[in-house]
Amino acid sequence: MNSGIRNWRVKAAAVGSATVVAALCLTITPAQADSVGGGGSLMPKPGVGVVPQDTDDLSTPEGLAKYLSGCPGDTCTFVPVEKIGEPSYGTATRVGTPSQNCSTETATQKFEEAETIGETTTVGLSIAGFGATAKVDQSWFKQNTVSNALTGTLASHQTGWFESVPVTQKAKGTWKIAGVSETNPFGTANKYTAGGPREFNDVESDVTYKLIRFQSKDMTADEVKNLCGKDGPV
Repeated sequence: MNSGIRNWRVKAAAVGSATVVAALCLTITPAQADSVGGGGSLMPKPGVGVVPQDTDDLSTPEGLAKYLSGCPGDTCTFVPVEKIGEPSYGTATRVGTPSQNCSTETATQKFEEAETIGETTTVGLSIAGFGATAKVDQSWFKQNTVSNALTGTLASHQTGWFESVPVTQKAKGTWKIAGVSETNPFGTANKYTAGGPREFNDVESDVTYKLIRFQSKDMTADEVKNLCGKDGPV
Protein backbone atom coordinates (compact mmCIF):
# COMPACT_ATOMS: atom_id res chain seq x y z
CA MET A 1 0.00 0.00 0.00
CA ASN A 2 2.70 2.42 0.96
CA SER A 3 4.70 1.40 -2.11
CA GLY A 4 1.74 2.21 -4.37
CA ILE A 5 1.32 5.64 -2.82
CA ARG A 6 4.99 6.39 -3.35
CA ASN A 7 4.78 5.37 -7.02
CA TRP A 8 1.74 7.60 -7.50
CA ARG A 9 3.57 10.54 -5.97
CA VAL A 10 6.60 10.03 -8.23
CA LYS A 11 4.36 9.94 -11.30
CA ALA A 12 2.56 13.10 -10.17
CA ALA A 13 5.85 14.90 -9.65
CA ALA A 14 7.03 13.87 -13.13
CA VAL A 15 3.83 15.12 -14.72
CA GLY A 16 4.13 18.41 -12.83
CA SER A 17 7.72 18.86 -14.03
CA ALA A 18 6.72 18.19 -17.63
CA THR A 19 3.95 20.76 -17.30
CA VAL A 20 6.42 23.38 -16.09
CA VAL A 21 8.82 22.61 -18.95
CA ALA A 22 6.00 22.83 -21.48
CA ALA A 23 4.90 26.15 -20.04
CA LEU A 24 8.40 27.57 -20.33
CA CYS A 25 8.59 26.50 -23.98
CA LEU A 26 5.46 28.40 -25.00
CA THR A 27 5.99 31.10 -27.61
CA ILE A 28 4.48 34.43 -26.56
CA THR A 29 4.02 37.02 -29.27
CA PRO A 30 4.57 40.72 -28.46
CA ALA A 31 0.83 41.36 -28.79
CA GLN A 32 0.00 38.55 -26.38
CA ALA A 33 2.66 39.53 -23.91
CA ASP A 34 1.67 43.19 -23.83
CA SER A 35 -2.08 42.57 -23.77
CA VAL A 36 -4.16 42.96 -20.61
CA GLY A 37 -3.69 39.91 -18.49
CA GLY A 38 -0.74 38.84 -20.58
CA GLY A 39 1.42 38.63 -17.51
CA GLY A 40 3.95 41.22 -18.70
CA SER A 41 6.15 41.29 -21.75
CA LEU A 42 8.87 38.75 -22.29
CA MET A 43 10.01 40.51 -25.46
CA PRO A 44 12.76 43.15 -25.29
CA LYS A 45 11.74 46.76 -25.63
CA PRO A 46 12.59 48.34 -28.99
CA GLY A 47 16.27 49.18 -29.16
CA VAL A 48 17.00 47.54 -25.84
CA GLY A 49 19.26 44.59 -25.66
CA VAL A 50 22.76 44.50 -24.38
CA VAL A 51 23.17 48.18 -23.53
CA PRO A 52 26.33 49.39 -21.79
CA GLN A 53 25.58 50.56 -18.28
CA ASP A 54 25.39 54.34 -18.19
CA THR A 55 27.62 55.48 -15.37
CA ASP A 56 28.14 59.04 -16.60
CA ASP A 57 27.50 61.85 -14.15
CA LEU A 58 25.44 64.46 -15.97
CA SER A 59 24.92 66.63 -12.90
CA THR A 60 28.16 68.59 -13.41
CA PRO A 61 29.32 70.62 -16.44
CA GLU A 62 32.45 68.49 -16.75
CA GLY A 63 30.49 65.26 -16.52
CA LEU A 64 28.01 66.42 -19.15
CA ALA A 65 30.83 67.55 -21.44
CA LYS A 66 32.58 64.21 -21.15
CA TYR A 67 29.31 62.39 -21.85
CA LEU A 68 28.43 64.47 -24.93
CA SER A 69 31.94 64.33 -26.33
CA GLY A 70 31.64 60.58 -26.79
CA CYS A 71 28.38 60.69 -28.71
CA PRO A 72 28.93 59.61 -32.36
CA GLY A 73 27.96 61.70 -35.36
CA ASP A 74 25.14 59.39 -36.41
CA THR A 75 23.50 59.90 -33.02
CA CYS A 76 24.30 63.46 -31.90
CA THR A 77 24.02 66.86 -33.56
CA PHE A 78 25.16 70.18 -32.14
CA VAL A 79 22.90 73.04 -33.24
CA PRO A 80 24.54 76.44 -32.54
CA VAL A 81 22.15 79.17 -31.48
CA GLU A 82 24.31 82.03 -30.23
CA LYS A 83 27.84 83.06 -31.14
CA ILE A 84 30.03 83.81 -28.13
CA GLY A 85 32.89 86.26 -28.57
CA GLU A 86 35.16 86.65 -31.57
CA PRO A 87 36.76 83.75 -33.44
CA SER A 88 40.34 82.76 -32.73
CA TYR A 89 42.75 82.00 -35.57
CA GLY A 90 45.34 79.24 -35.60
CA THR A 91 48.55 78.93 -37.57
CA ALA A 92 48.08 79.50 -41.29
CA THR A 93 49.47 77.13 -43.90
CA ARG A 94 50.25 78.34 -47.41
CA VAL A 95 48.29 76.58 -50.14
CA GLY A 96 49.76 76.32 -53.61
CA THR A 97 52.45 78.53 -55.14
CA PRO A 98 52.62 82.32 -54.71
CA SER A 99 51.78 84.45 -57.75
CA GLN A 100 53.45 87.66 -58.90
CA ASN A 101 51.94 90.51 -60.84
CA CYS A 102 54.74 91.80 -63.03
CA SER A 103 52.48 94.02 -65.17
CA THR A 104 51.41 97.60 -64.63
CA GLU A 105 47.75 96.59 -64.40
CA THR A 106 45.80 95.08 -61.54
CA ALA A 107 45.55 91.29 -61.69
CA THR A 108 43.01 88.89 -60.19
CA GLN A 109 44.02 85.59 -58.66
CA LYS A 110 41.66 82.64 -58.18
CA PHE A 111 41.93 79.78 -55.77
CA GLU A 112 42.40 76.65 -57.87
CA GLU A 113 43.24 74.02 -55.29
CA ALA A 114 42.32 70.53 -56.49
CA GLU A 115 40.48 69.87 -53.25
CA THR A 116 36.97 71.28 -53.26
CA ILE A 117 36.58 73.45 -50.19
CA GLY A 118 33.05 74.50 -49.34
CA GLU A 119 31.99 77.42 -47.23
CA THR A 120 33.07 77.06 -43.61
CA THR A 121 34.06 73.40 -43.76
CA THR A 122 33.82 72.01 -40.24
CA VAL A 123 36.96 70.19 -39.22
CA GLY A 124 36.57 69.90 -35.46
CA LEU A 125 34.26 70.11 -32.48
CA SER A 126 35.07 70.19 -28.79
CA ILE A 127 33.29 70.78 -25.52
CA ALA A 128 35.09 71.89 -22.38
CA GLY A 129 38.36 70.69 -23.85
CA PHE A 130 37.06 67.25 -24.83
CA GLY A 131 37.23 66.42 -28.54
CA ALA A 132 33.81 65.50 -29.93
CA THR A 133 32.58 63.67 -33.02
CA ALA A 134 28.99 64.92 -33.22
CA LYS A 135 27.72 66.58 -36.37
CA VAL A 136 27.39 70.36 -36.49
CA ASP A 137 24.26 71.88 -37.98
CA GLN A 138 25.42 73.97 -40.94
CA SER A 139 22.43 76.26 -41.51
CA TRP A 140 23.20 78.69 -38.66
CA PHE A 141 26.89 78.02 -38.82
CA LYS A 142 27.38 79.31 -42.35
CA GLN A 143 25.74 82.62 -41.49
CA ASN A 144 27.83 83.30 -38.42
CA THR A 145 31.38 82.44 -39.47
CA VAL A 146 34.05 84.06 -41.60
CA SER A 147 33.60 83.33 -45.30
CA ASN A 148 36.28 81.98 -47.59
CA ALA A 149 38.14 84.37 -49.89
CA LEU A 150 38.63 82.32 -53.04
CA THR A 151 39.73 85.27 -55.18
CA GLY A 152 42.31 87.96 -54.59
CA THR A 153 43.57 91.13 -56.23
CA LEU A 154 47.21 91.94 -56.91
CA ALA A 155 48.37 95.46 -57.67
CA SER A 156 51.35 96.03 -59.91
CA HIS A 157 54.50 94.40 -58.58
CA GLN A 158 52.78 92.60 -55.76
CA THR A 159 53.06 88.96 -54.82
CA GLY A 160 50.14 87.05 -53.34
CA TRP A 161 49.21 83.63 -52.04
CA PHE A 162 46.32 81.66 -50.62
CA GLU A 163 46.51 80.10 -47.19
CA SER A 164 44.43 77.78 -45.06
CA VAL A 165 43.90 78.73 -41.45
CA PRO A 166 41.94 76.95 -38.71
CA VAL A 167 39.35 79.17 -37.06
CA THR A 168 37.66 78.33 -33.78
CA GLN A 169 34.34 79.88 -32.84
CA LYS A 170 32.73 79.40 -29.43
CA ALA A 171 28.97 79.02 -29.61
CA LYS A 172 26.09 78.23 -27.30
CA GLY A 173 23.51 75.83 -28.58
CA THR A 174 21.56 72.60 -28.25
CA TRP A 175 22.94 69.09 -28.30
CA LYS A 176 20.36 66.77 -29.82
CA ILE A 177 20.57 63.04 -29.17
CA ALA A 178 18.56 60.75 -31.40
CA GLY A 179 16.60 57.79 -30.08
CA VAL A 180 16.49 54.28 -31.45
CA SER A 181 16.14 54.10 -35.23
CA GLU A 182 12.50 53.89 -36.28
CA THR A 183 13.48 51.75 -39.26
CA ASN A 184 15.10 49.18 -36.99
CA PRO A 185 13.42 49.48 -33.57
CA PHE A 186 14.83 46.18 -32.32
CA GLY A 187 18.39 46.99 -33.39
CA THR A 188 21.25 47.25 -30.96
CA ALA A 189 21.14 50.41 -28.88
CA ASN A 190 23.98 52.29 -27.26
CA LYS A 191 23.93 54.27 -24.04
CA TYR A 192 22.85 57.38 -25.94
CA THR A 193 19.99 56.03 -28.06
CA ALA A 194 18.69 53.73 -25.31
CA GLY A 195 17.52 56.75 -23.35
CA GLY A 196 15.35 57.94 -26.22
CA PRO A 197 15.51 61.32 -27.97
CA ARG A 198 16.93 63.96 -25.65
CA GLU A 199 18.16 67.53 -25.85
CA PHE A 200 20.63 69.49 -23.76
CA ASN A 201 20.17 73.24 -24.12
CA ASP A 202 22.51 76.20 -23.57
CA VAL A 203 25.66 74.13 -23.89
CA GLU A 204 28.82 75.98 -24.90
CA SER A 205 30.97 74.23 -27.50
CA ASP A 206 33.91 75.14 -29.71
CA VAL A 207 33.55 74.64 -33.45
CA THR A 208 36.68 74.67 -35.61
CA TYR A 209 36.56 75.09 -39.35
CA LYS A 210 39.03 75.65 -42.19
CA LEU A 211 39.16 79.06 -43.79
CA ILE A 212 40.79 79.96 -47.11
CA ARG A 213 42.04 83.53 -47.35
CA PHE A 214 44.23 85.56 -49.71
CA GLN A 215 47.30 87.47 -48.62
CA SER A 216 49.48 89.87 -50.62
CA LYS A 217 52.44 92.19 -50.22
CA ASP A 218 54.56 94.54 -52.30
CA MET A 219 57.61 92.95 -53.84
CA THR A 220 61.02 94.37 -53.02
CA ALA A 221 63.27 95.72 -55.77
CA ASP A 222 65.27 92.50 -55.69
CA GLU A 223 62.07 90.42 -55.97
CA VAL A 224 60.91 92.47 -58.93
CA LYS A 225 64.26 91.94 -60.63
CA ASN A 226 64.49 88.24 -59.81
CA LEU A 227 60.85 87.27 -60.28
CA CYS A 228 59.84 89.62 -63.07
CA GLY A 229 63.18 89.96 -64.82
CA LYS A 230 63.16 93.74 -64.79
CA ASP A 231 64.08 96.65 -62.59
CA GLY A 232 60.65 98.27 -62.42
CA PRO A 233 57.36 98.94 -64.21
CA VAL A 234 57.57 99.18 -68.00
